Amino acid sequence: MDGLEFANFYGGNSDPERNLAPGKDRAIMRGDPTAQGGNFFIRCEGMVNWIDLPVEALAEFTLICVAKAVLPDAGSVPLISNTGSASQSSGAAILGGAMYLNDAAAGNNLLRLTVVQTANDGGAAASVVASTNDFNASTAGWQMFTGQCNAAGDRIARIMGSALTATTISDKPAMLAQPYRLGGQYNANAKGKVDIAAALIYSRALSEEELDVLYAFVRRLYARRGITI
Repeated sequence: MDGLEFANFYGGNSDPERNLAPGKDRAIMRGDPTAQGGNFFIRCEGMVNWIDLPVEALAEFTLICVAKAVLPDAGSVPLISNTGSASQSSGAAILGGAMYLNDAAAGNNLLRLTVVQTANDGGAAASVVASTNDFNASTAGWQMFTGQCNAAGDRIARIMGSALTATTISDKPAMLAQPYRLGGQYNANAKGKVDIAAALIYSRALSEEELDVLYAFVRRLYARRGITI
């Protein structure tokens, strides 16, 4: 599929810094996300263990993460994010572009998927956020989370294989920040632990049909390991 900027599948003896997207730069590991990982995942924790991704902030994107929150949840769990980094236009720290899991009450294991892409409202940062309804992380298991911002300005949060999806629309251009991080962000406001099996970033909004194809591939891949996605 066109527009692939980053891809990796984690765990075991795989290289946590590799980038399977052809011709793209490698990632950089910060801390050691492999220390508490397993045969098919790494474990990230906010400002402690994460991966700097070689992908500049994108006006349009598809963020994909196969992940599972580590319980009890810490209230907010970054998946792919540049929240807290400096705006390219103003230099101020902004919410940026991100996909994360969050909870109205930390520790109750009810999480929702949230996708944000900050808009430029006449030079001021305006956060445009789409959040799904809650799911029970204690029973959900591994899931494929997707976040998108398309050319029309739609911010779309979707948990594949479920009815959980949300869309918020903005007619204003994106205000871009700094490169993305996996399992972390640029401040300590979201630092929950998360197990991550795979991550992909596209520089465009994939169609629903394309997402379905990727979801089917991911399900088959992990089913061979006895894992249901």
